[in-house]
Amino acid sequence: MLMLTIIVSFFKSFFIILGMFLLMLVYAFAGVILFGCVKFGPELGRHANFKTVPNAIVLLMRIVTGEDWNKIMHDCMVVPPRCTRGTSYWESDCGN
Repeated sequence: MLMLTIIVSFFKSFFIILGMFLLMLVYAFAGVILFGCVKFGPELGRHANFKTVPNAIVLLMRIVTGEDWNKIMHDCMVVPPRCTRGTSYWESDCGN
């Protein structure tokens, strides 16, 4: 009986985990669109950035687990004179 309970709960948990992954994927796409061109800082770098979707998913996992999420937030909020403002949003490396 215990094994049946574990198997049933595993299958129900699978759909919850799948839903959470899809939500993370949507946020990763949004992060690539909004923060893909942001200048690197102390926390945003070669491996932790929003330039590609896989890197964005890894960075979002860091944020969800609480690992220096406030420092990542401050790196995404970079403003002039620490960044180069372009003629449009897509030509700038400033944050939001």
